Amino acid sequence: MHHPRIICPQKLAPEGPAGVSSYIMKPLLAFLLLCSSLLAAEDFLIVQFTQRDDGLIVVEARNPLPIPGTFVLSELSGGSMDGDIPFTAVLGPGDGPLPILTIQPEEGRRVRIRWKTLPGDIRAVHPDENHLYLFPFAHGTKHRVDQAFHGAFTHRGENEYAVDFAMDEGTPVYAARGGVTAYVKEDSSVGGTSASYGDDANYILIYHEDGTFGNYVHLRKDGALVEPGDRVEAGQLIGYSGNTGQSSGPHLHFDVRIPTTEGLTSIPIRFLNYDGTAVIPEEGSYYYAFHPGGPAFPVVLGRLLSNEDFKDHEAPVEPVERIVFRTEQIDDTVVVYVGNGFDRPARVEVELVLSGMEATTPRKLSITIPPRTERFLTLLRPLPSARTFRYGYRYTYAFTGQEDS
Repeated sequence: MHHPRIICPQKLAPEGPAGVSSYIMKPLLAFLLLCSSLLAAEDFLIVQFTQRDDGLIVVEARNPLPIPGTFVLSELSGGSMDGDIPFTAVLGPGDGPLPILTIQPEEGRRVRIRWKTLPGDIRAVHPDENHLYLFPFAHGTKHRVDQAFHGAFTHRGENEYAVDFAMDEGTPVYAARGGVTAYVKEDSSVGGTSASYGDDANYILIYHEDGTFGNYVHLRKDGALVEPGDRVEAGQLIGYSGNTGQSSGPHLHFDVRIPTTEGLTSIPIRFLNYDGTAVIPEEGSYYYAFHPGGPAFPVVLGRLLSNEDFKDHEAPVEPVERIVFRTEQIDDTVVVYVGNGFDRPARVEVELVLSGMEATTPRKLSITIPPRTERFLTLLRPLPSARTFRYGYRYTYAFTGQEDS
């Protein structure tokens, strides 16, 4: 009879890219395991390596998830096994521990194994390309996209098709699609721009019927309202946004992922717009969440405003005996008004002073305003390439006996 020896790994300092951990084993025949997993380097399955007295290495796995889980062996040297590499094994919800692999070490060589564990069934992923995801915030509210697909700050590699929505910490987060809650991390209270915070992000992972995952990241500490195994519906409140993990400020990172032999990687998706059409979010734009069945709501988007919307604007001005400028901001669009606080008509000559912005009118304007009246002047918007922007005015005025349009 062969008596198995349980080999307890000693965790070393991380080597290589983020999410890759090294484990060195010291059995009868020394071998090295490199374990890599994404999403804060979580071990989604519990994997155990046992070397029997005859030298064979037996790999067993247990799946604690409420959904299927996948073991992937992507590299093997110093030994042999049945099957091709990458080797995958899928365990059902709650399965195991089960033997999934046997390795025959080569005499006199060190066995090197690189592996990872993933949520989901890697063999049963069939993304529904026609599905339209809800924007993951409250029906009738809007948020700015700070980073879209291929974003320069962090949306590369596995995060290439992620979307970052600007949100104050504690903003309610809603399910973009229905499914089963697969994993929840909510124990972190730290974050920052350094990659060293990469493992500190709180998140919720929801498993969809087509094998994909909705990934909601940077939640606040204890900010999840769902637990593993909970079934959620599209548009259901699931948690609260935060600023944990690698983050330059409070926001919600959302993407849809699939399990592959390389790990969990994001895929391109489309969202349901407020008018029922499909939309791919663009960086710098604002979007309303529309949850089918919700009440009607007014839609006001700065990027859609034009001078025509304000051509008839007139409002009273207090008798302040001066020319008054007033602005209001709608998303990133600044609406500029000019008022005449005198008791006589005035012609105002205005020069717009802009940095990193553009106007919907010429920079030099002439406008005649009735007494104690406000009129629309122009719309200002940041240039797409601008990192910072500011605006101001130079003006002169003179009283006139008649009003021009």
